[in-house]
Amino acid sequence: MEREKEQKIALTKEKIELEKCEEESRLQAQQKTILASIREKLKEEEKEEEAQLQEKKEDFLRNIRKKTTSEQEEEEKNLKKAKEEALKSLRSSIEKDKKMEEDTLRAAMLKEIETLKKKLEGEREREVIKLKEEHEKYINQKKEELEQQLEKAKQELSNQNT
Repeated sequence: MEREKEQKIALTKEKIELEKCEEESRLQAQQKTILASIREKLKEEEKEEEAQLQEKKEDFLRNIRKKTTSEQEEEEKNLKKAKEEALKSLRSSIEKDKKMEEDTLRAAMLKEIETLKKKLEGEREREVIKLKEEHEKYINQKKEELEQQLEKAKQELSNQNT
């Protein structure tokens, strides 16, 4: 009977470990999905920004065509430089936003994992305490039965002696 209790405890521990692993796996899959969504959103934003820059460039170039050649060359240099700076700024901003979102997501997931770990540990401790109490009840019950059997045996022995 005690062996069954130990097996039950071991199975409970394995079950809790399995649930913990499944929850961590689910969280990792969720994290991958969220990161893919963030990346897709950032790509779309970058495409929109580049399209806007291209449109501004085309507008600017139309205006340049109206100017003289030397002015046009100067304007093209400034445009190219401005475009490069804008792209650098945009990429830097996107990278910062991406890193911030990933860091925030990572922190939230780590917090969730810690919460789940604490919850699982609490459940595990409650299960162990419950099993110990059941084991103590079982031992006490057996002890009482053995004491009753001993009393009966003493009475029968006493009756046989008299």
